[in-house]
Amino acid sequence: MLNSEGKCFAFDSRGAGYGRGEGVATVVVKRLKDALQDRDTVHAVIRNSGANQDGKTLGVTLPNADAQEALIRSVYAGARLKPNETLYVEAHGTGTEVGDRAEVQALGNVFSEKPRARNLYVGSVKTNIGHLEAASGLAGLIKAVLVLKKQQIPPNLNYIKPKPGLRLDERQISVSAIYRSGIRPKIPTLN
Repeated sequence: MLNSEGKCFAFDSRGAGYGRGEGVATVVVKRLKDALQDRDTVHAVIRNSGANQDGKTLGVTLPNADAQEALIRSVYAGARLKPNETLYVEAHGTGTEVGDRAEVQALGNVFSEKPRARNLYVGSVKTNIGHLEAASGLAGLIKAVLVLKKQQIPPNLNYIKPKPGLRLDERQISVSAIYRSGIRPKIPTLN
């Protein structure tokens, strides 16, 4: 379950478990009309959200790709958004063998079901700060909001070579990386 190096290698071939982290996060959520009326700074608008559970699996740490896919489809349908137009997904990305495989499968099935104009970028804040347990979802939300505000996709730390079997190219999925062959790549943008 835990990576021996204590780091999250999300989507990377070295990821064989997750790295724990500690932290807290706070997000203030208001109805948009109330925030505008109160003249609050609006950092992002949440169009829809959803929650489900994996159903029967072989273990509590083993995710179900079908359940993840169903949830994504439900949330996108409720928000009336087209998945193949999404440019970035802040993934759970723990770095576990089974978790990364299930997540990439679900993302590919939904976001690349129809041909894409450009690849879907996926990232995970866990490569920067570890798995914050209960605060991990809020940390990911904060990073996703910053991606939207800055219009830049920060690189995943610790990502060099994809895990075998993820089929990223086939699924039109990319992971932004810090270094490849010693060359610092251009940070992808949402423009």
